Amino acid sequence: ALSVHDDHFSTRTDRDGVHITAIGTSGSLAASCRPHHQSGVCVATINVPSTWLQDGPISVLYGLNATVATQSTIGETTPHPSELSAYTDNLLMNVPARPMRATDTFDVVIEGRAVQDIESTKFVVT
Repeated sequence: ALSVHDDHFSTRTDRDGVHITAIGTSGSLAASCRPHHQSGVCVATINVPSTWLQDGPISVLYGLNATVATQSTIGETTPHPSELSAYTDNLLMNVPARPMRATDTFDVVIEGRAVQDIESTKFVVT
């Protein structure tokens, strides 16, 4: 999700679009969205190919122009293959990898992986 505003922080702008670009080791993909006339918010989605998840870093850029040279970098991430953890007979808890403050909230996704159906389980998070 992206948000635009003018020099006075008003979100009521006349921008036609916001552009994002994802750059992987084997190329780049782009998307755009049109900001809402009052909130200034828009959502653009890029579906990266699965090969990008194995090849190395992915950079994400954004701007008011589709030309990559004029866009600003949001950040870069290096995907880690899910094969790093066992696929059976375990519970896998996914937590944020970013720094957190004591007042921050986040969702924890817990997956149970087993050869047979799991009827119930217990675990302790410390």
